[in-house]
Amino acid sequence: MSTTNGAGDQEPTSGSPDPGQGPEPAAGTADPVPTPVLIWQPLAPPAPHRRRRTALIIAGVMVPVLAVLAIAGFALVPRVLDVAAAPGPTASRPTAGNPRATGPEPPPLVPTMNVAMPAVGTCYAYARVNGFGQIDRRADAEEVVPCDQAHGLETIAVAPLDDSSAEVTATVESELYERCDAAATEFLGVPYRSTLTLLSLAMPGPAAQRAGAHWYRCDLAAIGTLSAPVPTAVRGSLKGHAEPITCLTWNVLDDATRINGFESIDCDTTHNGELVDVVWIPDGIDRTDHDTVVRAASDLCDPAAQSFLDEATVRDDLNVWMWPINSDAARLDWNVLCMVSTADLNERLAASIEGIGAGPLPVT
Repeated sequence: MSTTNGAGDQEPTSGSPDPGQGPEPAAGTADPVPTPVLIWQPLAPPAPHRRRRTALIIAGVMVPVLAVLAIAGFALVPRVLDVAAAPGPTASRPTAGNPRATGPEPPPLVPTMNVAMPAVGTCYAYARVNGFGQIDRRADAEEVVPCDQAHGLETIAVAPLDDSSAEVTATVESELYERCDAAATEFLGVPYRSTLTLLSLAMPGPAAQRAGAHWYRCDLAAIGTLSAPVPTAVRGSLKGHAEPITCLTWNVLDDATRINGFESIDCDTTHNGELVDVVWIPDGIDRTDHDTVVRAASDLCDPAAQSFLDEATVRDDLNVWMWPINSDAARLDWNVLCMVSTADLNERLAASIEGIGAGPLPVT
């Protein structure tokens, strides 16, 4: 089985403190390690796809080998993996001091417009975006709080707009988001999508812009799960404390024809797959064409997997997964996670397979 690599992106670091662990700090005490609390709500889980050198069956029709099926943003050939209905809210590694209860709705926007460009390191009480690749369009109307108190957002970069008189078009927003992605990598030391964090582009509202707010903000939030990328409250900065994504688990259903429950998990726990790299789909291709996006992701993820496994080719008892690979002109976040798993979806791994080479897989 083969698949492709990411050019030059760093691997997730191991050993970072887990913000989901440990008791709640005492009131009024600054906690340097973020501690997720509050706000958990389910979103639709992703559905993987894999590439194979055989024909693909789509709705009973045989398709050539190079065809790639996209289900909920995953790429895979030749097996059709349907997405099971979400099983309902489940928490990742809940503890007594870290409940994953549905949180309250954020309060109304603060009445005062913050026209002045904010400072890097500013924290805000609530995050008003859910999901990857989102824009907060009321960045001027959010409550600033000390970062050692529970907060939902941390500003990691700010800058004036290149042309304050020009209309902020979708193309400009795409360019600004890509700058924010680069800023997040510099801030965290790894691609943000290799951690349990959420990046958003924040823009002042129309009234604030008319009043002179000609800037944009790049914000990071911690999330508790991959299938529900909803911000959780933390204390302290995410710098040096963002939880890395290393290994992954999901549920295999219906004789290995469907999966759900895609989540991050420690590699010393039985798991289904492992993150090998995070790559960015370049803007020099037709991002509206699905096959083109799949090929670009494959061309990046295959070499990454080979390097991660220390193999010239990806061995036949392994698969490479790419997520998300949806093609959409409105998409802002063009990061793709490159992952490996056993070819037999009923098998699970008991340890990391980084550098496994031709050695035996630690399957259970």
